[in-house]
Amino acid sequence: MIAKELRNVWWMLIVGALIFLPTLASGPTPYAQLVEIAKSEPELLALQVPSIYEQDTKIPEDPVIFAAEEMALFFGGVGKTFLIPVAAVLGIGLISAEAGRDTIYFLLSRPISRTHVLLAKYAAGALALLGVAVLFGVGLIVSAGARGYPMDHLNPIGIALSILLLWLGSLSVFGLALALSVVLKNLIWSAVAILALLALTWSLSNLLLGFWMNYFLDDHEALGLSAEVVQRAMFPYYWSSKSLFLGRSLASTNFAFCLITAVLPLLAALWSFNRKAY
Repeated sequence: MIAKELRNVWWMLIVGALIFLPTLASGPTPYAQLVEIAKSEPELLALQVPSIYEQDTKIPEDPVIFAAEEMALFFGGVGKTFLIPVAAVLGIGLISAEAGRDTIYFLLSRPISRTHVLLAKYAAGALALLGVAVLFGVGLIVSAGARGYPMDHLNPIGIALSILLLWLGSLSVFGLALALSVVLKNLIWSAVAILALLALTWSLSNLLLGFWMNYFLDDHEALGLSAEVVQRAMFPYYWSSKSLFLGRSLASTNFAFCLITAVLPLLAALWSFNRKAY
């Protein structure tokens, strides 16, 4: 059954590649440009790093190290931005599309459990998402190599684990979209619901970040906040780690958080699907 479901979602690999290719073609910053900035205007390097999202905000003087960190930040930022909508679109159609076409009755009439049906669909979608994440990771390496980045300073294991972490994080959105498609049954309402939830999460994160930037930076002792608290309040923060990408740590906290947030929506979807009347 998984093979059949994979045939239904193969198009997601193509869509994912088409989404990522224009971004990969435009970035990251060419290595020669980074070296030139490091030599002539080193203070400008700080402007290229979204250091608010990183605990280590020190700008390395070595352009080779800085280039590797630039790749790590580009991987995390772009990967999250584009994989979230891909995961949402893929998840909302797994059950609601079947219900809308009335093919859900055929699936449920087969001599297999509802749990088996849902897990087969989930596995196929998860594999498609993994393919998109791998395509993005490989595309980033190829793009960086074409832009002159020193490939010998990259850590293959760290990059592979970063792709795995990004995929694991995207499963939280995928599982949430799947759960909504089970509960609502209607594809349009499922799409509206997941978009509303993502927009609400994004808005709250931006409000929190804006509050921290406007007040905490000037009066952190009065507020009793820390940069780490603000970072960890934004769940996509856990989807990537600069230290993991560079091979400096295993980012076990990130993996644990992403695993929990991936499993909980799946359990909710299974519970709802086994009790849903069609």
